[in-house]
Amino acid sequence: MRIVRAAAKFLLAGMFAAALLADWIAPARYDEQFRDQIEARPGRRFPLGTDELGRDRFSRLLHGARVSLVLAPSAAILFGDADI
Repeated sequence: MRIVRAAAKFLLAGMFAAALLADWIAPARYDEQFRDQIEARPGRRFPLGTDELGRDRFSRLLHGARVSLVLAPSAAILFGDADI
């Protein structure tokens, strides 16, 4: 169980670091459109492909992780003691 806990902490720390460094890690801005590459398949240029507007999914995932990493602990603090 110790190994699983250590692996989870390492993975969470890596995700947190990637979210904080999204401006430098991401290959494109989160709102940049590549209109010639609409719904492109995953590949070297777009690791997760592009969406229907030609936006890089990997870049959007990294930038969106910031919001999740801020809101999840906030929700846990606010609603952590609530009896459901």
